[in-house]
Amino acid sequence: MKVPALLKNKYVCYAVMALAVVNVLGYVSERSYECLALFVASAYSIKCYSKNDTVGLLGGLFVANFLFGCGRVYEGFKEGKDDEEDKEEDEEEGEDENMPGEIAKQIKEMTGMMKK
Repeated sequence: MKVPALLKNKYVCYAVMALAVVNVLGYVSERSYECLALFVASAYSIKCYSKNDTVGLLGGLFVANFLFGCGRVYEGFKEGKDDEEDKEEDEEEGEDENMPGEIAKQIKEMTGMMKK
């Protein structure tokens, strides 16, 4: 299989090797050994097919991170409660101390105590 001249460049190969080492260290630190095994297996098989280290490592990174999902990117958004559920829970708990009116009363009491 023919590869472009850019992938045969030794500096590009070193950069991809550095990226692969960082990725492997990330897998080890997360104790994600299945991702590490998948990366090694796919990188080796692609290297044997193309006979190019750079292509093999890039292929291994692609398979492990994008296809298998070893990048472990999590979204921070959580589903909120519906308004009806909030009202029901507030009624069950009674008055909440963190209601805006209650907070204002507490602030007034605290500032009154500090002035004395």
